Amino acid sequence: MSAIEIFLIFIVIVVILILLSGLHILKEWERAPVLTLGRFSGIKGPGIIYVTPMISKIPVVMSTRIQAVAFKTEATFTKDNVPINADSVMYYQVIDPQKAVLNIENFAGSTSLSAQTTLREVLGKYTFDEILSEREKIGESAREIIDEKTEHWGVKVSA
Repeated sequence: MSAIEIFLIFIVIVVILILLSGLHILKEWERAPVLTLGRFSGIKGPGIIYVTPMISKIPVVMSTRIQAVAFKTEATFTKDNVPINADSVMYYQVIDPQKAVLNIENFAGSTSLSAQTTLREVLGKYTFDEILSEREKIGESAREIIDEKTEHWGVKVSA
C-alpha cells in the first residue's frame, strides 16, 4: 500500500467518525433543543436523532419528567418577628424546552432560587401561629407565585 492510499483510508475513517458523531439517542422523556450556527432551529426527540456535526449542536438534553428539589430557607422572620427555618420540596416540570433553553441560562437553578426567595417572602407575610395552622394555604400561595415567575422559562411548578 502506498502512502497516498493509507492517507485516503485515514481521511475516509475520519469523515465517517465525524458523521457518526451527529447521532444521538434520546429517551422517551428527553428533549434536545438544537442550535444551528448559533440560532435555535427546533426541538428533537425522543428516539434516534441526527444533528449535523460542526454546524448544529445540542446545548443540553433536558428531561420532561417531574423533578423534585428539596431546600431549606435561611432564617426568615415571620410577620410577628419570630425567626423560622422552613424545609420545603418543590416539584417542577419542563413543559417548553425552547423557552427553558433560550429565556434563562440555568432554568433548574433559577427555579430553585426563585422558590427559596418566594417562600421567604410568603412566610414573612404570616404570623408564626398562622404558619402552623394554614400550611396548605401558604404552600398553595407560594406555588402560584413561583409558577407565575417561572412560566416564561417554560417551567411548570406543581407543588
